[in-house]
Amino acid sequence: MLRSPFPVACAAALALSLPPAASASDLVTAADVERIAEIARDFGEARVETAPGGEPLIIGNMEETGYAILFYGCVEGADCSDIQFVARWTAPETLGLEAFNRWNSDARFATAWRDPNGDAVLEFAVNLHGGVSEENLADSFDWWRLLIAAFVVEVLSD
Repeated sequence: MLRSPFPVACAAALALSLPPAASASDLVTAADVERIAEIARDFGEARVETAPGGEPLIIGNMEETGYAILFYGCVEGADCSDIQFVARWTAPETLGLEAFNRWNSDARFATAWRDPNGDAVLEFAVNLHGGVSEENLADSFDWWRLLIAAFVVEVLSD
């Protein structure tokens, strides 16, 4: 019985069409604070600071919206495991919880809530455990940009 070379040819063609795997040194983790800040700077202003608990903190501005990147899972202020984007707006008193509930039921990646001061808060968590490519993290920043724009239109302009 003759075997068809088709499976081998398909596997070879597929392997040639895939992008090369990133090496561990190419991956960005939450321990790479300055690399994360560099990617943030591609989307607007960003500076690295230290949070009151000693964790890294990135303060940024994207399309006229201020935001912060909080670092979690840190060991003594370093070697963090994940990050969270957070933006906060002074919300009109007339903005009801229905708008937040509608956002949260429809939004796929970000969560919105009203803090005890009545401010509108938008959060977007990004898991960097094990590392991601710079392209992947830049895509997360682009998602954040789109989420901010949608939130302003769909919730704050309500």
